[in-house]
Amino acid sequence: MKNAIPPFNCESSENYLYVGSYRTDINSRLKQHFGNNINSTSALKLTGGDIKHKIGEYNITCHRFTLKDDFPEYAEAGYIAMIEGILHEKLKPILGKK
Repeated sequence: MKNAIPPFNCESSENYLYVGSYRTDINSRLKQHFGNNINSTSALKLTGGDIKHKIGEYNITCHRFTLKDDFPEYAEAGYIAMIEGILHEKLKPILGKK
């Protein structure tokens, strides 16, 4: 589905909503999640009709991890995917698949 949110995690801890990664500007990514871009296939759509009345009940915290400037570019994607996988496994977020 073009406008679907990430799949529900049946093994969720119900303490964390989502674990994701973005390799460029984090502010742009947050705008996508909270924006009205209905054409985006990967944004959470947190202002959508189904969730916007509930989102104010939650505290949202965003953590940013950066790699050193001298980190080899060829290895970046692998390490980012590994870190995202570890966090998903440990935190068991409500949305998203491993």
